[in-house]
Parts: sequence; C-alpha cells; structure tokens
Amino acid sequence: MGHYDDCRYEDAFKGMEQEEQVPKKPVSGLRQDGIQSVKPPLGLMPKAIFYRNRALEILGAMERYVRADKKIPLEWLDELEDLIGEP
Repeated sequence: MGHYDDCRYEDAFKGMEQEEQVPKKPVSGLRQDGIQSVKPPLGLMPKAIFYRNRALEILGAMERYVRADKKIPLEWLDELEDLIGEP
C-alpha cells in the first residue's frame, strides 16, 4: 500500500478529541462585594494545548491521506514524533 502503517501513536491521543469543559465567566460585572470586575485581555493558548491540537491536526490529515490512498509526508511523521516523543 505504500503508507506509513504504524499505529503506535493511536493510544497516545485516545480521548484527546474531547475538549475540557471550563465554566464560562462573565466578561465584566459586579462582584458580590459591589466592586466592578473586569476580565483581563485574552492571552496565549497554553503550550500543552497548542501542541496537543497540532498533533491532532496532523493525525487528522494523516487519516485523510490514508483514506485518499495518498502517501503520508515524512515531515508530518517527524513533527508528530517531536510533539509526542518516541513511544
């Protein structure tokens, strides 16, 4: 078939598709003590979440390539190994 047919990464990402549910907080409003509260500006996505999302994007692209009977670029495999480490 010519594809990289190694499923060693499958277990590393089981369940990662489900986003963690974080309760939403109001942007601004009065606290219980009557003081105005303001939410700070948006910062950066935590590095661990960024890397996890990137790894999931690579895995999704790999799956699409396999279904389309295309070869998976070796650069994708290298990047995935960099993101999750060697099993």
